Amino acid sequence: MRLVAEPLRSLVEVDAAFDELVSETVEQLVAIGDLVERRVVSDAAQLVFLGMPRFVKLSEHSALLLGARPDGTPILDEELMPFVELESGARFLRLPDDALETVESALSGQGLAQLSREQWSHPPRVEDVEQYLQDLARRAKAGVRAGIIDEAQVFDPSTRPSYYRGRWTTFQGVDDGIVLLRRPQAYGADRWSVGWAANAIIETLVDLPIDAKSRACDEAWRIMAALDRTRNQPLPARALPAARGRVTIDLFSPPPAWLHRQLVTLGYPVVRGRGALVSYSIREETQEHLRGLLTDIMWVKWIQQEGEQDGI
Repeated sequence: MRLVAEPLRSLVEVDAAFDELVSETVEQLVAIGDLVERRVVSDAAQLVFLGMPRFVKLSEHSALLLGARPDGTPILDEELMPFVELESGARFLRLPDDALETVESALSGQGLAQLSREQWSHPPRVEDVEQYLQDLARRAKAGVRAGIIDEAQVFDPSTRPSYYRGRWTTFQGVDDGIVLLRRPQAYGADRWSVGWAANAIIETLVDLPIDAKSRACDEAWRIMAALDRTRNQPLPARALPAARGRVTIDLFSPPPAWLHRQLVTLGYPVVRGRGALVSYSIREETQEHLRGLLTDIMWVKWIQQEGEQDGI
């Protein structure tokens, strides 16, 4: 982020809003798959790498392009580049409907590796929320001793699920059981961890991600949703009535990478709905697919209009 911002300081106003834009862009590139996060085993550092050129087939004549070539080399040759379209931060190759060549043969000939939709989106497996938290509790209890965590930000599950930014508090004692927290580091973003608390003290900690193929924040947002569901105040999601064949989906918590990848291929971001953290416009025929994912994996409660729950 600093490498992007510093050269621009004499050209544009680099302020907090600009830094937030750069941060959101990096997050989107990681979520889509153009940039890839990997943990280095030697020192447990989380590094970001340039993704290799890949594609996800959407139809015989369309595909999502991922990654890049080093040194600014175009990802495709000059014959195919005119058919590349940009939409909500993602790049799509859309060949003419009457094209004789399929995207598979065209892109494989350019040296791009093909990913299936499942390999690309990689959603977590569907689990019962109680079983999910029981497994998480066992892992947290088997973690390392917590030590001093006074500067950590702790997730407060008693707060309103529809207001994500207001759900974090400083450490001042916690309820017994699973605790989700973010711990500051000397370099880089805060470290996400899950702990086990007894007698209002966090005894053990496990750093996220537990699944090496997942991102720490994605696991943390799912843990938040699970804790909300067991407190009978599930995370809301809102589907506004269809207009011109499209439906607006309002989310009140950040979408994990697997969900973000679904949203950018089935729709595009729009101006946030009232109270929402992010909003997407999707095709009406894809609504049930997305609703099913959010219900089964994030245990959300669907609301149909503004003002229906928690004063949203």
